[in-house]
Amino acid sequence: MKRMMAVMIALVAACLMAGCVLRPYTPKPALDYIKGDIEYEFRVGRNAAFMNEVAETDAGFDKDRFVDLFNEYSQYNPNHLKYNLDECDLKINAEDQPEEYNEMKDSEINISISFEEGKRSVSVFDYDSTLYFFVLCMGGNSEPDEIGYYYMELSDEMESYWRPILSQVREEAEVNHLENYGSFSLEEPLCYDGEYYIKLTDCGEVYLISVYPSRDTGAWPLCHVDKDEYEGVCWEEDTYNVWIQSSPDGVCCYSYDGSGWAEDPEAVRPDYIISKYD
Repeated sequence: MKRMMAVMIALVAACLMAGCVLRPYTPKPALDYIKGDIEYEFRVGRNAAFMNEVAETDAGFDKDRFVDLFNEYSQYNPNHLKYNLDECDLKINAEDQPEEYNEMKDSEINISISFEEGKRSVSVFDYDSTLYFFVLCMGGNSEPDEIGYYYMELSDEMESYWRPILSQVREEAEVNHLENYGSFSLEEPLCYDGEYYIKLTDCGEVYLISVYPSRDTGAWPLCHVDKDEYEGVCWEEDTYNVWIQSSPDGVCCYSYDGSGWAEDPEAVRPDYIISKYD
């Protein structure tokens, strides 16, 4: 018995070292149709699927077309693709292609619907005038030339239908966001070179706003802001200085001195950072 257990443990370890998936992939269940009333939402920008901010748009929505889009996305099996990378339409390596990676991440539009049987969502990415689904991340134990993010193109029919709708969603969302928040983000943005990001910690009636390193541990707390007053955060384009917008205080800056951040009431806000109070 002990010998059998040792063999099983060795097999498990070997599979993990090889990057294997022990549990079989469960395909996302296809949608035959959507019954009853629905509510649909669009979210725009990096990590759109996890955003709280819903895009304000007058773009139309066809639930049958959404079913087709969702089913097209659901057909891709990452456990199959990881051994058949040549089937993927596009690979982007974030280390070697940071501009392309950031362009792809920022292009995300998430479409979600709620109906009587639950909720479904799918994200679409726009890169080099082509729409894509994200299907696979290869890292960890992958071969160096395989490491990266993999995507599949939407079919021509899906592309021709969804592109004008998603273009309208993006344009209206950007205009409305500028009117409501200026250049400031309600989410947790990365700085210009990806070394740091902003994190919001829910502390009941307030948010704790902190800076976290992307490749290390630790944090630099900046301030607490009432949830009802928080109106976004913004990095400068070429420094680690952070600007925070809230009502009724307007904007304030936390400047970076090489070792941390401190509030800087004398800081001059760059012209490209637009406040809703301008």
